[in-house]
Amino acid sequence: MLLTEGPIPEGTDEALDGVLADGAAHLSDAERRDLHARYLGNLTWADACAATGVEFSSLPETTDDLR
Repeated sequence: MLLTEGPIPEGTDEALDGVLADGAAHLSDAERRDLHARYLGNLTWADACAATGVEFSSLPETTDDLR
């Protein structure tokens, strides 16, 4: 399951490859292939916050904002 900024518009392999290339650039090619092979779906951060009662606006923009 991926948490993303926005929904992945298509459930195609090509769409997922594009999202992983951009959004998971910190992973190696092998790690991205492994993630793709086990992909279950995606949930946006806003939807995850709504489901858990966390204010989306309280999330940091980047991990640098946690310091």
